[in-house]
Amino acid sequence: MKKIKLKNYWLSMFVLFLPTLLFSAVGVGLILLSEKYGAWLTYAGVGVLVVVCAVLIAVFPVLLDIESALKEVQNRLNAPVRYDYSGNGTTAQEIEQAIVSRCRKKLKREVKWVNTKNVPVFIGGNHSFSYSRYYSSVERGAIVYKTAHLTVELYHNIMNDAMPQHRAIHAKYWNKTKKDSAYGIVTPIFSTAVIIIADSIDPKVSEVVLKKKKAEKGYVLPCVIDVSNQSYCFDCEEDIPIFDEVMSHKNINISLMKKLIFGGRAPKPDEKYLKSFDGMEYNPETPLFEYVSAMVKEELNTLKNMKKNKENAEKELLEIAEKLSDGQTEIIENVCFCKIGENVGMSLLYAEDEDEPKNVDVYFFEEWEYPKSKKISKEDLSALRRLTEATLKKEGYEYKIVND
Repeated sequence: MKKIKLKNYWLSMFVLFLPTLLFSAVGVGLILLSEKYGAWLTYAGVGVLVVVCAVLIAVFPVLLDIESALKEVQNRLNAPVRYDYSGNGTTAQEIEQAIVSRCRKKLKREVKWVNTKNVPVFIGGNHSFSYSRYYSSVERGAIVYKTAHLTVELYHNIMNDAMPQHRAIHAKYWNKTKKDSAYGIVTPIFSTAVIIIADSIDPKVSEVVLKKKKAEKGYVLPCVIDVSNQSYCFDCEEDIPIFDEVMSHKNINISLMKKLIFGGRAPKPDEKYLKSFDGMEYNPETPLFEYVSAMVKEELNTLKNMKKNKENAEKELLEIAEKLSDGQTEIIENVCFCKIGENVGMSLLYAEDEDEPKNVDVYFFEEWEYPKSKKISKEDLSALRRLTEATLKKEGYEYKIVND
């Protein structure tokens, strides 16, 4: 069992759920045998299945934490700082033809480029349906550039010129919104891949390209292809979303980039290009059961401290309620508290991008948090929203209300 490590994602998941599968099979088997050996086997089988469900519910938080760790390790193992790949050809012209051909096939709609100093060899986009109600649609795009030698300065110039092209690709849906019953006003996802093909590059370019490039809307992911070394460099470490409904702009862009430059699945990365696991609580070589044991102990300690934490939370909420006056608001970490009369309401501020902590989605709770939980009236909820929005504007936040 010590041979099963966190780097073995599918094997680890199978081992974790194997007892559940076995006991479920026993329960179903007993029910099937009841017709031949007596009805008491039905009760025994149902009892086994009930116990399995109860255990799953009890250990569900631990399983979620373990799966998150496994995904994070797997993510790192599949996110090198560069790929060595010769599948598109060995010359700049061959690589350009292969990538532009895929762009035309995948994106289908070519766009007239905006007049800038650095002229792209291809610019195109594609509109598609969003499977998440959190967004109105998914807008994908690609811009391909070609140059002889790429310096850091030229890279920045090209990326600056790519921004108006990014907007031109998505111009039709740039300001388009849709009303959703659960999330209020929702907007599209704007994802654009910027591919720069260079005969040669300065060594520092490989470091710069891994840093996020800020866009007015959406996410722009750059990739630099060094023809001389047959290397493809882009930030391919995926985000792990907080909840599945919120799709990561970056992950959509990474998927698009791999389809355009590799034709689908990326090649197996060379171990020497993998990022370090230094500073992380675990690494690929950590034995699965060593990590599970640590997680179970941590969860038991959490359960022991749950009552104490609840008392502390109630005490903190009481202190906030006493400190705030009627009509006053205060932002503490990612929560905005607002007092109306003797009641205190809350709204959650969620920043999708940690580099932009003041660009947030706001979710208003529709029940008072203090002095007791009860539904907020329409008049008070309207006042709570108005006061919260005024505070957000004063503090320099850019925000979108998701449950309007």
